[in-house]
Amino acid sequence: MNRDQLRTALFDCLREVQTLCGKNAPELTMDTCPFYDLEEFDSLNAVETTELLSARLQKAIRCGKGEVNIFVAADGRTPLNLGQILDRLEALITKSNGE
Repeated sequence: MNRDQLRTALFDCLREVQTLCGKNAPELTMDTCPFYDLEEFDSLNAVETTELLSARLQKAIRCGKGEVNIFVAADGRTPLNLGQILDRLEALITKSNGE
């Protein structure tokens, strides 16, 4: 799966979760920070989006306690923008493929 396909899947999953939660699903860019720019986006939405994305990609994306959370920096506190999230997701997918 290439970067454009990952980006499309990430953006689609974010829009779907926002819509299913009855929230606005604005235009997304690589500079969009879900925690700051999406209506009422919180850690539960991050988990829901990660699970949906994992199912779509048919890849396990772990983000439980002590595991990678693609929506925040390694410090566990700093929210990432979609470009940074995509970088992290791409690294996880590559790692899980053994590349």
